[in-house]
Amino acid sequence: MVYFIRGTVIETMTKKIERKPIAAPQRMKKVNTSCRVLTDNNFNHEVLEYSRPVVVEFAADWCGPCHIINPIVDRLAVLFYGQIKFCKIDFDVNPVAKTTYGIRELPTLLFFNQGEVVDHIIGAASQKEISKRLEDLLQKQGN
Repeated sequence: MVYFIRGTVIETMTKKIERKPIAAPQRMKKVNTSCRVLTDNNFNHEVLEYSRPVVVEFAADWCGPCHIINPIVDRLAVLFYGQIKFCKIDFDVNPVAKTTYGIRELPTLLFFNQGEVVDHIIGAASQKEISKRLEDLLQKQGN
């Protein structure tokens, strides 16, 4: 290709660019290592027998507000790592836990201290609100 600029010839090389089709991104389930996955089988061991505070998120794949609160819980799990244990349990496949704690609305966060429920949040909540409850949970544990 040749360009003329004010009487001067500027030659440029044309390079053939091969365009390769980009594969569609595959949907991968992101696993946060800060949050433990609970089942009816390991609930007692992971939550009730644990000496430190525990937050359990009851959620389901079909629940819209659960998808809103999920990244908030993941961020808080990283922020409070080592102080509070974060767990998630699938509402649909764990009937014993949901019946034991009377879970009827999703998402539900249960705050445990030494094996007992000390607080809860039903429905989507802001990171600020959940953080405040976590700070309160840590203060209760300290007393």
